[in-house]
Amino acid sequence: MKFIDNLPALLFGAAVVVIQPQVAFALSPLQINAIAKGFTVVIGGSGVGSGVVIERKGNTYYVLTNQHVIADDGNYEIKTYDGARYSVKRIRELLGLDLAILEFSSVQNYNVASVGNSDNAYEGMPVYVAGWASSIPGVTEERNYQFTQGNIRSRLETGEKGYTLVYDNRAVPGMSGGAVLDEQGNLIGINGIAREIEKQGKRLEILRFAIPINTFLSARSHAVWRNR
Repeated sequence: MKFIDNLPALLFGAAVVVIQPQVAFALSPLQINAIAKGFTVVIGGSGVGSGVVIERKGNTYYVLTNQHVIADDGNYEIKTYDGARYSVKRIRELLGLDLAILEFSSVQNYNVASVGNSDNAYEGMPVYVAGWASSIPGVTEERNYQFTQGNIRSRLETGEKGYTLVYDNRAVPGMSGGAVLDEQGNLIGINGIAREIEKQGKRLEILRFAIPINTFLSARSHAVWRNR
């Protein structure tokens, strides 16, 4: 790996991403789902996961996902909502965080996620998770899009690999790297891991964890190229 020297201005420049201000109105779950479908992609090939289209520069699109989704050496592809498949051209990883940025090229016009302000997320706030689940044994061999509702349960001061946003949405394998959205459909986190809460050998519940989008925005300048 080596540190990036010439980063795309739209992704890593001083005025890169405009954080959307909080607004008073909330969209319906159906409206938010329609928004999420447009920028939530399948990551396949040597890995299984989901991703979020966060930027475009010319014909190059940038997809944010979890590093663990693309941890293995190999060839990866992006599948967009219209069924088109694109080879991943380049990969960048954020050291110390479970995040990676994938690049693909297309002349098609794909939706880009609107980035929210994860610092404004609070306990009890409704959130939505979108992603492409893995195949269901005995039911289907296809990846299937899923959209779930829940609430933020906690904000941690520190968390391993950046995971400090805790919520109770349902999420299944394959949805790692998918979007966590607020009530305006803005991206406030990247869904990544789940942990079982047990007591005396009995499972009480499962909590999900995300990396807040502001954590990514603060660390993006430290991304490194993946040697391929």
